Amino acid sequence: MSMVTVFYGVGNTEYRSEAQGGVYQNWAYTAPLTWHGAYSAPTPTGEALNLPTAAVAIPHNLFTGFSEGYWVHRVFLDGHLTGTYTFVDQQFSVPVLHDYIQSVAMPFSPAEAAARGGDPCVPSPGGAAALLCAALFTRFRARKA
Repeated sequence: MSMVTVFYGVGNTEYRSEAQGGVYQNWAYTAPLTWHGAYSAPTPTGEALNLPTAAVAIPHNLFTGFSEGYWVHRVFLDGHLTGTYTFVDQQFSVPVLHDYIQSVAMPFSPAEAAARGGDPCVPSPGGAAALLCAALFTRFRARKA
């Protein structure tokens, strides 16, 4: 299953994030290619490598894109959380002011866990037994003054 999310920026430029196990690969278009008057080959990484770098222009009033897989996006404005959005294999367009996005891909969705017969909010029988044993051993432990 592919775990990819794409945010659309100004002029429909893309910012793409792909989950690859425990690593995220991100890429974006920072500046269009330009040819010099001498018809020399362009250097697309020049502006991104020299300071100050060209940032990806994502509109700050429309959170838009699509997600493949199960993604959770946290949207911030001036350091304050303005919304948490969950998308599973869908396109999205949310009018919300933001200046920063945090995203994480999950290997499975709660719906998939429920379809397999388990409730993701209920611990397994082994986990419940371990909690019960820990509570009993703590209760009967001799206390020292």
